[in-house]
Amino acid sequence: NTVLLGALSTRLDVEPEIWLAVISRRVPPKYVELNRQAFQEGRSLA
Repeated sequence: NTVLLGALSTRLDVEPEIWLAVISRRVPPKYVELNRQAFQEGRSLA
């Protein structure tokens, strides 16, 4: 899901830093880094 969110974020007018801040607040701490990496991967694949 986070990879898809990263890809989608390239089409929306919201800065990547905002998305990453939301991930950091909403994802359990032990999964934050993994989800941040997945988000960035999705952005690079878009």
